[in-house]
Amino acid sequence: MCDCGNITYVNSANLNRKHTQSCGCYRDDQRRQKVALDLTNKRFGKLVAKRNTWQTEDGSSSFLWECQCDCGNICYIPANELNAHRMYSCGCSVESKGEQLIKKILTENNIPFKT
Repeated sequence: MCDCGNITYVNSANLNRKHTQSCGCYRDDQRRQKVALDLTNKRFGKLVAKRNTWQTEDGSSSFLWECQCDCGNICYIPANELNAHRMYSCGCSVESKGEQLIKKILTENNIPFKT
């Protein structure tokens, strides 16, 4: 019996050599720790990552993050999309990334602009 409560059958040689140390739950925990960067409260454009759902989309290995958009909407975005800066709003933004960058530069340099 595994420490987590699951019953699993293991070859005794694998136990003696410590090749098998759990039912698989230990491996899953290790994978989560290695794969999942903590994005909590990090900003990606208009999105702020709130929590890792530990869920994936079909065929993906990237965990979905619950994000809150500046407009108030909640959306679920794969971590790899956030880290690659491919997603920066829930879909409410009509500005391109280039337009957002220009506004940021103008604002940082106190240059007036029309919206």
